[in-house]
Amino acid sequence: MAIDSEIYEYHRVTPSPPPRSFQEDDEGLDQPKQKLRIAVLTSGGDSQGMNAAIRSVVRMSLSSGCVPYAVREGYEGLVQGGPMIIEFNWNSVAQIMPLGGTIIGSARSARFRSREGRLAAVRNLLLLQIDSLVVIGGDGSLTGADLLRQEWPSLVQELEATGELPKGTLERHPAVNIAGLIGSIDKDMLGTEMTIGADSALHRITEAIDAITTSACSHQRAFIIEVMGRNCGWLALAAALASGADWLFIPEQPQNSEKWPEALCQAITRNRALGKRESIVLLSEGAVDGDGRPITAAMVQKTLTERLKLDVRATVLGHVQRGGMPSAYDRILAALQGVYAVSSLVNAAKKRHPNGAATIIGMQGGSICTLPLRECVALTRSIDDAAKRNVLGEVFRLRDRDFHQDFEIYEALCASAQGASLLAPNAPRMAVVHVGPPCGGMNTATFAMVRAAINRGFQPLALLGGWGSVALDAETGPCRCQSENGSKPEKLCCACDRKPTTTTLSWMDVDGWVGEGGSHLGTDRTLPSGRLGNIARLFEQERVQALLIIGGYEAYLSLRQLQAAGADHSILGRIQMVVVPATISNNVPGTDITLGSDTALNMIVASCDAIRQSASSQKRTFVVEVHGGKCGYLSLLGGLAAAATFSYLPEEGIMVEDILREAAHLRRRFQDDRRLGRLIVLPEHLSPALTGESLAALLEMESEGEFDVRVSKLGHLQQGREPSPFDRLLAMRFAWLAVEHLASMAMEARRVSNDANPMEMAQKQAFEASDALGTRCSLIGLHCGAVRLSSISALGAIADDHNRRTKHPSWMRYRPIAQLLAKYTVSQEALKAALDIPEGVLSLPDKPDKV
Repeated sequence: MAIDSEIYEYHRVTPSPPPRSFQEDDEGLDQPKQKLRIAVLTSGGDSQGMNAAIRSVVRMSLSSGCVPYAVREGYEGLVQGGPMIIEFNWNSVAQIMPLGGTIIGSARSARFRSREGRLAAVRNLLLLQIDSLVVIGGDGSLTGADLLRQEWPSLVQELEATGELPKGTLERHPAVNIAGLIGSIDKDMLGTEMTIGADSALHRITEAIDAITTSACSHQRAFIIEVMGRNCGWLALAAALASGADWLFIPEQPQNSEKWPEALCQAITRNRALGKRESIVLLSEGAVDGDGRPITAAMVQKTLTERLKLDVRATVLGHVQRGGMPSAYDRILAALQGVYAVSSLVNAAKKRHPNGAATIIGMQGGSICTLPLRECVALTRSIDDAAKRNVLGEVFRLRDRDFHQDFEIYEALCASAQGASLLAPNAPRMAVVHVGPPCGGMNTATFAMVRAAINRGFQPLALLGGWGSVALDAETGPCRCQSENGSKPEKLCCACDRKPTTTTLSWMDVDGWVGEGGSHLGTDRTLPSGRLGNIARLFEQERVQALLIIGGYEAYLSLRQLQAAGADHSILGRIQMVVVPATISNNVPGTDITLGSDTALNMIVASCDAIRQSASSQKRTFVVEVHGGKCGYLSLLGGLAAAATFSYLPEEGIMVEDILREAAHLRRRFQDDRRLGRLIVLPEHLSPALTGESLAALLEMESEGEFDVRVSKLGHLQQGREPSPFDRLLAMRFAWLAVEHLASMAMEARRVSNDANPMEMAQKQAFEASDALGTRCSLIGLHCGAVRLSSISALGAIADDHNRRTKHPSWMRYRPIAQLLAKYTVSQEALKAALDIPEGVLSLPDKPDKV
């Protein structure tokens, strides 16, 4: 008996039997016949997310028929051996996902740097028949792992010669295979877009800046905030962009030793003159001047105090940046990379490479990939060498595309307020409207849009309250505001006592919006249909030449309706329009991620962590109901990050047999370990016939007394709070590039205009040409790690309007991994497809990329 007959055809899962070794005739992953023994260690500085990676490595190893070991205290544990290398089981890593740091300890080992130390490490590994190693750490830790791989044959031969290992050991273990996971808050490893811990550290920094800003504003103070990063300024740059800081010092941009104090003071003075009460300066710990001398917080504080007579305070955030719970992003990244690390080691053992394999599991194009370890480390070290040689601009050149782009956006929108005074009185107007439910990142995108538009010579115009603030065409009658001669009113309205639906925005009107949640412009779910005539008249009267729509699926549908109305309303057929996708549901076609979804994930994960603590004391399972409409993104990724037992998805539907299977699985899990609470994540619109309460009742009915069930509905908590750093940075990039696109079309219109061709006709010609190319009405999104524009007309093929979601979401490939980590067996075909990852490409830009 089906609860929901519309079941999305996807793989089904069953609870897993006890782990076994794979045989030669097994399908799926290639496995050696003998059980592979894999050790995992954490080394160097700790970072949030390391525990999620350890959990993933251990559970993937067990599910693959391997034997996992954990090495305590990093390489020092390898040197000591004995009780420092212990076998882990499934429950050894239970409930460690939310923990910061590393449960197995981390240390920098001086003994491992010597050959004698590495001899002891190899002996201790081979006494347990371990020849596969997962190393979680930074470039120094990974360099040590690669050195161990290179010396392995000679070390084993020496140990055989001294009798510390039996003869024939080298023949049985000819090489060691290494899989490296980059655990570093600095995000300084070249070749990968993100490292484990960097997002969490950025959370700590932005939370501190948000708190400090309120105090600074109260007393009109200036604050210098020093952050970590060594020779990499990413943390400082990202934090400055995510907080709208007034000035930034990073190693990649050495400040002129004689001119930086004056330039800093001019910027602070200019911003104060515009009305800012507080001043925030971000200082990376590795910042230097043009002569290679360190720039310290004390130097900056002295400069502002003596020259501007400000009340200046300095705050060094220190190791608070390493601590605390990992963010949702870091949990997911670490969990996925841990699975892929084990997969790479299993395949390497099958291939039996004579010199061993040494790979890094990184990220490129928004997807997990493998990278050559030695080359990654060498390229990363080249940046350190350039910094030591004080080659001006060389370090900046070696940074990746995102770094260059973020720096350009920061300089244009935060560090410089030149555009605030350059706007002409009759400047063309660029409109912005919020559509759909509010979410984190809407105000950030509006901040970036307003300042970018002003920089490009446009007057930003906000449509307040969404499309619902514009009257229906049928309701519009003669306006009593008209003068006796019949001239049009200054503002279009549908009733004389109605507030204006539009307002212009200045540079300082949006100051502080970067870190604020909700929608300051107001928003609703209303679509333009039925009021298209009034919208067109409003745009004509306000001289709108471009439109930015910020919102979710409703924004996407709005642009489709506006595009279709171009045949009836000439201005809607002329102006350039772009959608910035913003919704917690992440259900908009044309983008892998939407603004607001990361903020919602972090709220879900934090709530689940608290709920699990309650469940752990009472043999209890919680059904946690999340938003998302008919899209399962929040359910799947929220469940993966919160270590849920199972996540239901609207894309798959649900049957009674599924509920019975989950109940049986829960019974076995509680029999295995009664101390641990369990979570099941349920999307709000899974089935019309199933609610959280009814699912809880069915599960408890089938529990056979092993557990009870409660329901927790997170509700609109998921739409609130300040946007996460990830959403702030993405909003900046989306809005900045959208305005660049809109402005470039207007510039093209001006270029082709002449005396015989008025501006409107030239603009129409340019936009008709863009319509032919499918770029006049577009959606900006993140595809394969790059921000790109997609034609609204083309997106119809991948949009499911009935369910308001995209037909083939990229995140669905992680479904089998989430199931595997929850102790389900997954069809080998589905798992193999999920683990099919590309090899990354290592390259350096010839020069800093322009946006």
